[in-house]
Amino acid sequence: GGMLTPDPVLGWPVSPDGRRLLIVLRPAFPLQDVEKAEELAKSVASALERRLPDGVTASVLGGHAQSAENARVIRGDISRIVVFSTAGFLGVYLALVRSFGLVWLWLVPFCASAFALGLMGSLFPKLSGLALAFGASVLGVAEDYAVHTHFALRSNRPEDSVLGVMTGPLLAGFFVNVSGFAALGLSGMPVVRQLACFAAMTMGFGVLLALFVLPQCPGFAGPAIRGREARAPKRRPVWGRTLLSTAFLLALCAALAGAMRFDASPRRMGAGAQEMQEAMRDLRAAWGLRERTMLLVTGATSDEALEGVRRLAARMPGASLAGLVPDAEKARENVLRWNAFVREEGATLTRTLEAAAREQGFSPDAFAAFTGLLRPATPPEGTDAIVGCLRAAGLANLVDACLSAPAGTAKDWTAALFAQEGAKLPEDLGDPAARATLFSPGSLEAALREQFARECRLVPVAWALCFFVILAYHRRFLPTLVASLPPLCALACILLVMVFSGGALTLAHLAAMPLVFGLAADHGISVVHDMRCGLRLGIRRSILVSSLTTLTGMGLLALARHPVLHDMGQVIFWGLLAEGPASLLLLPLLWRREGSDGENA
Repeated sequence: GGMLTPDPVLGWPVSPDGRRLLIVLRPAFPLQDVEKAEELAKSVASALERRLPDGVTASVLGGHAQSAENARVIRGDISRIVVFSTAGFLGVYLALVRSFGLVWLWLVPFCASAFALGLMGSLFPKLSGLALAFGASVLGVAEDYAVHTHFALRSNRPEDSVLGVMTGPLLAGFFVNVSGFAALGLSGMPVVRQLACFAAMTMGFGVLLALFVLPQCPGFAGPAIRGREARAPKRRPVWGRTLLSTAFLLALCAALAGAMRFDASPRRMGAGAQEMQEAMRDLRAAWGLRERTMLLVTGATSDEALEGVRRLAARMPGASLAGLVPDAEKARENVLRWNAFVREEGATLTRTLEAAAREQGFSPDAFAAFTGLLRPATPPEGTDAIVGCLRAAGLANLVDACLSAPAGTAKDWTAALFAQEGAKLPEDLGDPAARATLFSPGSLEAALREQFARECRLVPVAWALCFFVILAYHRRFLPTLVASLPPLCALACILLVMVFSGGALTLAHLAAMPLVFGLAADHGISVVHDMRCGLRLGIRRSILVSSLTTLTGMGLLALARHPVLHDMGQVIFWGLLAEGPASLLLLPLLWRREGSDGENA
């Protein structure tokens, strides 16, 4: 036991019962570097598979392992979504389109997604795997506008007239969807902002194709649908029915929201998160470890950051790592002692190590990483130079554990100090320790709960944005209220299913709701436009086709293994399952023919 060096964070590497050995790896790359994390995970798995003796088992946990697991799960989800979505689109088109136009409809989502992916690569230096997986599911949304245009062109009306009538509602529907994405742009989670941008770009390219490119493509319009009349009686919405339906849906949503449970725990944010938490609990139980509190102290230079750490350590009993990087005077003394050792023993030690390597069957340069350090060093000037010496001595990982600065930038340095669980920052810290941040074991859960409260506000904001965009298009209150009912139906269905299934709302559920609102309001606009103008432009069939293709695209996220994608897919599936029938069956009941008896507006 005396020969073992304790890990500065977790403690001793051998458990008290002597049956468990702890090996700590500190990779020199960040958690976000997924490719290197996967390489590391494969190397560790291969080593454990080949090197462990019989009867010995091992488990691996850590942030880099979870990054690799996330990438593996998301990659599998993307492949399944693309395959099943493509097959689903083709099945829906063959069953309901029944014309050569299905070839063009089938190509639209892939062209739109490729266009959006190219723009995303130029706008964001690094794309989130979750955003890419969600982008794969947007295939079912990109062709919605093309479907509307296709069935409208198959009505018994001149092509120019159809395009003139359809342009307004299609653009209004697009801007309603963009308003939902704009609400997601207010999210505090970068991945949510990325997927909102991805979806908006995909739909934007889709609407351009539907209005300007596809009508010129041979065979896109297809033959006219038999038995369809070009016109129908104009209708007006009824105040009483509309207000009663709206009040009922709002009351139902409020009651269900009050009965919902909320889950803001980290286990719903990544693949394998729950297993990692359980393994961490086992690790602490085996070693008798207590959770630590980390304090991050920021300074303009590394000297300021370390000085803040020293001040905190002096006032906090039980703090550790404060003396890892010595001050400048102590560092110069250490360098002088090292130079004296190199002059006296360096050559002899190098020859001894080379001879030992040959005797053991290794190459003569097996210890070159160490013998290369046996040369005189220059006394450092300031802490930044000390850090450079430590990195040159092969202690980069240890330095990064408690002292770091953004690579290639002149931003502030941050130094870390570890203390016992429940430690609190002393009052009146003074500069620069006043810039310290405490990160306790419960900080992540608290941060997620705070983020959850902010994301909850996005749901009513998204519905309000949809409402005002529709109002700007219709310029009348009652038709606007009718068109905004499908999002409320979708929300009521989502909450109803979750309450009766015993589920809990997560951050991913909330992030998907504005998307559902935009899609549902899009269909509401189409139905209201059809009712008001009295034209039969294939709205019912186009809504049916677009709803089914969206369900086979975004709805398939409910089958994903990644918890975030799975939760988003649940919301999208149940929301779209409710808004389609609401648009086709409920909204027409709120209208009457012009000139008929009753209260009209």
